Amino acid sequence: MSSKTMQRTMLVAVITVAMGGWMVEARGDGTNPTASAGPIPRFTIQADTNCVVDNLTGLMWARNANLPGGTQSWTQAVAFCKTLNYGGHTDWRLPNLMGFYSLMNTTYYWPLLSNTEGTGKWKEGDPFTGVKSAYYWISTTTVGPPAVAWLITIYNGNSISQQDETTGAGCVWPVREGK
Repeated sequence: MSSKTMQRTMLVAVITVAMGGWMVEARGDGTNPTASAGPIPRFTIQADTNCVVDNLTGLMWARNANLPGGTQSWTQAVAFCKTLNYGGHTDWRLPNLMGFYSLMNTTYYWPLLSNTEGTGKWKEGDPFTGVKSAYYWISTTTVGPPAVAWLITIYNGNSISQQDETTGAGCVWPVREGK
C-alpha cells in the first residue's frame, strides 16, 4: 500500500448530530483528536497553478478561499464550480461535508485551519488566501422535497441549512480530486 493510499485510509471522521447541526472531527491517524497528525507539510502550494494540494486527503483546493469574490446562492455556487477554469483544471466542484471538514484542525480556533506545514495556526496566505469568517456552501444536501443545502463555517465548524437552494448566500471554495 502506498503512503498516499495509507494516509487516505487512515483519515477517520466522527460524525455526531448535535442540536440539529453536524459536528465532525477529522482525525489524521484514527486516534488523534485533531487533524494535526499527518504528513508534513500538510499542504503543498502549487505556485504555477495557484492551487493547494492537501497532502492528507489528496484533494486540491483553490488557494483563494473566496474565489468568486462574494457570496452566491447554492445554485449559483454549483454552476460557478462547474464552469470554473482555474489552475489549468476544469473539474472543480463544491466540497462535500467530509471534504470541507477534513480541512479543519480542532487544535486551532477562528479559524479551525492549520498552516502550510500543519504544525501551527493558519495566517493569511499560509497556505490559503481570502479565508472568510462567513459560511461556505458544501455540495452535501438532505433528501427533499425540498432539498436542503448546507452552509458551514471554517471559523468554528458550525453549520446551518437553507430551506431552498436558490436562496441564502454563502462563499464558494472550489475543490477537485487531486493526483
